[in-house]
Amino acid sequence: VRVAANYRNQWPQISSPFVTGTVSADFGILKNVINPNDVFGVGVLALYDQSAGGGLKTTYAAVSTAYHKSLDVDGLQTLGLGVQVAYVQDRLDFTKLQFEDQLTSQGFDIGRASGENFTNSGVSYLDYNVGLLYNASIGENSNFYLGGSFYHVTHPTKSFLGGTSSLSSRYTVHTGGSFEINKTTNIYASGLYMQQAGASEKDIGAAVGFLLNGIPESPTTFYIGSWYRLGDAINPYVGIEFNSWQIG
Repeated sequence: VRVAANYRNQWPQISSPFVTGTVSADFGILKNVINPNDVFGVGVLALYDQSAGGGLKTTYAAVSTAYHKSLDVDGLQTLGLGVQVAYVQDRLDFTKLQFEDQLTSQGFDIGRASGENFTNSGVSYLDYNVGLLYNASIGENSNFYLGGSFYHVTHPTKSFLGGTSSLSSRYTVHTGGSFEINKTTNIYASGLYMQQAGASEKDIGAAVGFLLNGIPESPTTFYIGSWYRLGDAINPYVGIEFNSWQIG
């Protein structure tokens, strides 16, 4: 069982415009039923997001499942297919929004009519995503993976104005792996490309892992490295792994 949680509060000095929290869990099932070299997993994900100082709030709940099929008798190569169904709800809080028609010589008067005609204060929809992943073991301590994902398969409608505006599909391609340098040192590298409508993102980077306790079967590993979002930002990383914990 793997459990993960994330929390982000971006630019809190200007009325907390972006606050995001997620929690997720995933685990294998039917281990005594399927081929010993195959993996069948399920997962759940919950997300809460608010922007514009709480004017726009999003809640997101998803269920995922994936089957990784072994391509050889030893299970050194696998091909995985994953699908996800999500329920999404967006809500506007008009008490935290200000509009041009509410601007007076003394500042904003939220008691005045906004001049806006919102048909809905809330929008909800089902969203469907799918992905494919190839993974290969190389030698005893190295591996390589390559995958792709396709989000918003059905282009769900998302409009507060009663229109037919829909979410554009998002495509991702990701690759990486773990490569052994010697018995105590590995390099962990990965790259990602994402595109949705006219927006795109490219990320690449790596971390070096040093085995501290000399026990590969129960490693204590120290990681240091960095990732780079092309043309935008550097993301340094430092972490340690011991027993079933990884902290970074």
